[in-house]
Amino acid sequence: MNHPRRGRLLIINNHFKGDEKLKREGTVVDEENLKKVFVNCLGFNEEDITSLHDLTCEQILIAVDQEAEKDYTDHACVIVVVMTHGKEDLLMGEDGNYVTVDDISEPFQFNETLLGKPKIFIFQACRGSGSMKPCEITLETDANYFGILEMSQNRVPAYPDFLFAFSTPQSFISWQDEVEGSWFIQSLCSAIKNEAADSEKKEIMEILTKANKGLSEKTNSREFYQVASFESTLLKELYFKTKKDVLVFPMYETGN
Repeated sequence: MNHPRRGRLLIINNHFKGDEKLKREGTVVDEENLKKVFVNCLGFNEEDITSLHDLTCEQILIAVDQEAEKDYTDHACVIVVVMTHGKEDLLMGEDGNYVTVDDISEPFQFNETLLGKPKIFIFQACRGSGSMKPCEITLETDANYFGILEMSQNRVPAYPDFLFAFSTPQSFISWQDEVEGSWFIQSLCSAIKNEAADSEKKEIMEILTKANKGLSEKTNSREFYQVASFESTLLKELYFKTKKDVLVFPMYETGN
């Protein structure tokens, strides 16, 4: 699919600057790194990036609804990044109340200009209070997505073409460095820069798996670890295509 514009990026970044206990040190660095990656590596236009800070739950819902109502005819995708405190599948507003992951994603189901286009959601937030300790096992991950669904133009599944990237699995803490930012966003930005530029095309699950590998290698003084969690209803493979020094994003297409 060819579109004049790569996509739109919405960043919701809650700092909690007024609360010493909740203040999210390093989140400004995460936002800066994400913007650099999307503009310099992925070829997004700066005017297609919206950053919103310190939103209450009501303001988050309004911002999401406004983004979901926009015209994406000329855009290849939409990406929403939410960075805040959380628990399970709940995301905290600056007012201390919570919205759900579904509250963020569901409005994008109903935009006809997004039909057949990737809708990607990235959540940097804790999903519990558990801490990961190292264990002596080897895990193998299948990073390939080959499912292709033939369907009519008038009938589609309720939730197609969605990809969710959570900074940690259910019940676990998501770690953040006060200077360098969150471990997950660090790893994600690094993987996008390194892996997407490594060959002619890179499939999104390949890049996310590389990000997860880098994330799994980080630890702190207490030897706590972290891995990310991904959920996908993509109906096609989603590729990054290298074009000179800029990446064309996305090539949403079937495989071989």
